[in-house]
Amino acid sequence: MEVEKIIALHRYALHNKNILYKLALIGHALFLLLFKRYSVKVEEINGSGETKYLFFKALQRFDYDELYSKIVSECKFQKIIVEAKASFGFDFSFLIDFSTKIKIFNKIESRGILDRLYLFTSYLFYNKILKTIDRFDFEILVVFADMQPVDNILVQFYKGRKITTVTLQHGLFVDYEGTYNISSVSYKNVVSDHFLAWGESNKMLIEKHNPDCNVIVCGNPIIKKSYNCVNVRRKFFTIVLDWDVFEKENTEMIGMAMRLADMIRMDFQVRYHPSNDKSKYIINSTFLMQNETLDYMCSEFILGHTSSLIHVAQRLGKKVFKYNTTVPTNPIDKECVVNNESDILCKLSSNFAHSEIKETINIGLIDDASLSCYNLFFCNLKTQGLEVKL
Repeated sequence: MEVEKIIALHRYALHNKNILYKLALIGHALFLLLFKRYSVKVEEINGSGETKYLFFKALQRFDYDELYSKIVSECKFQKIIVEAKASFGFDFSFLIDFSTKIKIFNKIESRGILDRLYLFTSYLFYNKILKTIDRFDFEILVVFADMQPVDNILVQFYKGRKITTVTLQHGLFVDYEGTYNISSVSYKNVVSDHFLAWGESNKMLIEKHNPDCNVIVCGNPIIKKSYNCVNVRRKFFTIVLDWDVFEKENTEMIGMAMRLADMIRMDFQVRYHPSNDKSKYIINSTFLMQNETLDYMCSEFILGHTSSLIHVAQRLGKKVFKYNTTVPTNPIDKECVVNNESDILCKLSSNFAHSEIKETINIGLIDDASLSCYNLFFCNLKTQGLEVKL
């Protein structure tokens, strides 16, 4: 088992941290290890054939739940659906065969004993999931995101038992080659036999770093062509923020939006990333829309930086502007790239002829067509095994 791929996210958490911060991380990891365990919600569904799938998800977010549910529904075979989360409770299963586990401690590369202790303790916590899942009998494992530690350890463990493994894609991945960034974990630590990608761009990225993985483009089924804009009473535009790693770029986009709103006399909406600390961003409310329930797809146009949402919007034919920085991003039509509000105003004045281009390199099939592709994959995997291709 490649422990490094399990703890990669935690290694990033240690980057450039002082001793006090590392001690706090160790304290939190020990708390999880001693006082938390995995609780699971299990649903078993009978289906056709003798092959039994186990679907596993631990990431909790409403859009992830929708994506996961739709894809799982396309597997018509026997299946066990497991959703896991950490809850309070004692579970000392990490002490079982501890002499073997301590050998892993000695193999973990680190800059010091504090780093190694934190990484090892984190690994022990994720190891608890094995006891929870090992009671199920199945032939094919499908996880939601195998770059996540708990999914990763499951995939590696069951690959060792000759179980076929599959991972889904939960967001667009950006190639950060040459840059130390937590997002690179998403494509560098894939361990599954099969990766079901949204589009060709990420297919090439996964294959570049994981040549032994069978990557198949199945698209994104929760992207729909229809959206309801009946209750929109006045025109507005939307800015889509990235996570707070790009706080500087987020702040610059907000400044652009406020100046542009004043120039064109149009309100704007802010679409925050789920992890954003909103207190970091000061926004003049003069042109800020207060109704956060309006669908961003009803916007006149959308301004973003690296967010997946700008590619989703463009896939559906919306007018999108991508803020130009040195930060790596997914491929996009160069005519959509802007440096400031003046560039946006110029493109709006020229009617922005490229706005109707529906890019498919980042996101291929959508809606029902995508669902059919997942259905075909599960059928082919049953009959063709590891050589499945679409």
